Amino acid sequence: MTIVQISICSAKSPYSLFNVSETSFGRKRFAENLLNNHTSGITTGSLIAKQKAVEELCSKPEILMDYQATARVGKMTKDPKVLLDFASEGTKTKAAANVLIIIGFALWISVPVALIVFPDYAAAMVISCLILNFIIWLIGRAFNETYIKACEGMPNQVRTMLKLYSILENAGFENELNKSLVKGDDKSKGAYDSLKELNSVLRLAGLRSQPLFALILNAVFPLDYIISNRMGNWAVKYGKELPAYIDKLADLEALMCAAQTGLVLPLSSFPEFVESDKAEDNAFFEGSDLAHPLLSHESVVSNSVTIDKDIAIITGSNMSGKTTMIRTVGVCTILAMTGGLVPASALKLGRMRVMSSMRIVDSIEENMSTFKAELIRISGIVKAAGENKPLLFLIDEIFRGTNSDDRTEGALTVLKKLSMPYICGLMTTHDYAMIDKTTEEFKNIRYYHFSETYTDTGITFDYKLTSGISRQSNAKYLMKLVGIG
Repeated sequence: MTIVQISICSAKSPYSLFNVSETSFGRKRFAENLLNNHTSGITTGSLIAKQKAVEELCSKPEILMDYQATARVGKMTKDPKVLLDFASEGTKTKAAANVLIIIGFALWISVPVALIVFPDYAAAMVISCLILNFIIWLIGRAFNETYIKACEGMPNQVRTMLKLYSILENAGFENELNKSLVKGDDKSKGAYDSLKELNSVLRLAGLRSQPLFALILNAVFPLDYIISNRMGNWAVKYGKELPAYIDKLADLEALMCAAQTGLVLPLSSFPEFVESDKAEDNAFFEGSDLAHPLLSHESVVSNSVTIDKDIAIITGSNMSGKTTMIRTVGVCTILAMTGGLVPASALKLGRMRVMSSMRIVDSIEENMSTFKAELIRISGIVKAAGENKPLLFLIDEIFRGTNSDDRTEGALTVLKKLSMPYICGLMTTHDYAMIDKTTEEFKNIRYYHFSETYTDTGITFDYKLTSGISRQSNAKYLMKLVGIG
């Protein structure tokens, strides 16, 4: 049997393919953008601003590679929650603690005095200074713990963030969005200055990484008090801005991820968005030469499709490309909403929420059959259809888990509920009884199909989407080829 297949690249999802962020917050932001941007009511102006920022990032691949390599070496996967919590709540150390710093250093003045006045007691004075500093350290141990704990595990991350901001500040960005994410506004000194000062404090805190060495140092001079004092001063001066710095870094990394479509795929373009806030105008998708990004670049077959306030029903036999087609539309829409490029020669679309019923699985633990799981998924789409907001739905083989009569009637009911001027969508099916009824009862349905050719040795799919309805079925042929029947 010979079946022409399209090879799949190693990435298992668009997220894993395009994610180049090496920081915990960057990865989280890119995932949030993929999951939520299409539901957030993002404006066309915001999307265009992101596109311009991404376009500049695409022109600087060496900067992106340098950034990614630096972040990977710095092992930025740990979430800096402790430091962020301290930055937002940290305060200056109390006056009493500052007095103890002075006393800790002043004690040592007695040593040279003793050498001059009481030379025989100089050694005793050294021991006394060590003991007194040790007592000072014990007195403030509980007080200093909050400041010291904020430093733990952070030196490497802050040092790496400092390097990352240095790369970005020297990148020569001209786009306003990129510059604002790097430089901040005129009211703040900027992330680099803040991180530089914090890095110097954390380097000092690094001296106490070994408990025994930390004990010796605190017996010599009030190290923990000094670290606490500097951390408190930093928190008051810059702390409130640190979450914003990390947030902007996350935004920039998400834009870097959005730029990957243009850097790794041979065919890509920036989508054009419908210039209207009317819900019915945004139920629109017109793509040319669309390709799924996870398919091999060398053998992928691109397709064009248009849906305008209507529903596209795709027919065709098994393995012909129906499911991949609707996934491609969904992926392109999601990528478009991140402000990035899409794998297509051209795409114009509205700002729509995307909902799907695909890859439905049962669950023994939850007493959930495949059919029930699909019902729940589709009921969510129908419920969203009543919100009067633009929606793109993708339904693969609707109600495959029930008998033919119920499947047909159920599918027709769903199509009626989704036939709204602010909704567009794609549905795949083998249910030709349902197809026949839609041609009679619906005026807002487009028909597309995939086909194949048969030979004595197997099947060849061309994976080309064509207008019209296909009534081909290869199930019996495939069963015969594998020895069934």
